[in-house]
Amino acid sequence: MVIHSDSHIVVRQISGEYISKDEILAQYQAPVRGLLESILDATILQINRKENSQADELSKLVQNSSDLNSSVYFEELQTPSTDRTKILCIDSPDNWMTPFIAYLRGGTLSEDQNKAKYLKHKAAHFFLKNGQLYRRTFSAPTVKCVDPVEAHHCLWVVHEGICEDHLAAKALAYKIIRQGYHGPIIHSDFVSYVKKCLQCQKFNNVPKQSPSLPVSVLSPIPFAVWGIDIMGPFP
Repeated sequence: MVIHSDSHIVVRQISGEYISKDEILAQYQAPVRGLLESILDATILQINRKENSQADELSKLVQNSSDLNSSVYFEELQTPSTDRTKILCIDSPDNWMTPFIAYLRGGTLSEDQNKAKYLKHKAAHFFLKNGQLYRRTFSAPTVKCVDPVEAHHCLWVVHEGICEDHLAAKALAYKIIRQGYHGPIIHSDFVSYVKKCLQCQKFNNVPKQSPSLPVSVLSPIPFAVWGIDIMGPFP
C-alpha cells in the first residue's frame, strides 16, 4: 500500500523523523501507526499540493455545499473521531447462555420444574466446544452463540460496518446467521435496530401512494366479476 499526502508534518511524524508535540495530532498518530503496522508493506510519501489537486477539491466541497446538487450528502462529525471511551469489562454478568453452559458442564438445573424441563428440551440443540457454546441448526452450519453485547456488535458490523450495506431487517438477520452467529437479540431486536438507524431513516426509499384513488369492485350477483393475479414465470 502506497499512501500519498501533501502534508509535510504528517509524513515526517508518521515516519518517525519528527516528534508529535501537539496533543491532538498525537491522538491521531497512535491509531494510524497501529493500522500501518498491521499491513505487510505500507509506505507513505509526500507529494506537492499541486499534484494532490483532486483530493484538495473534494475536501473543499463542504464549503460550497449550497451550490451542489441535492443528491450529494455530507455527514457532520460533532466530536473528533479519536474521542472514544474505552471500557474494560472486569466482571462477566450472567446472560442467556449461562444456564445452558451450567447444564451441559455439570447437569445443573433450576429448582423450578417448568424452567428445568424447558432447559432440558432446548439444551438438545446446543453443545460445548473449548468452553464456547454452539447451536446446531437444520438449514445452516453450526453457529456460535454470542452474548447481547457481541450480538449488538454483529448487528453493527453487518448493517453499517466496513461494507455499509444498511440491509433491511430480515436480510440482516439471515446474513448474520449465515456468518455463523446465534443470539436472542439477533432474532428479536433486528427490526428495532434498523428502525433506529439514522442513515436508513434519511435515505431509505419511501413507499409512494397509489396514482389513483382506490375504487370498490361491486358485484350484483355471485361470480359476476372475476379477479386474477398474474405472477411468474418461476424457475
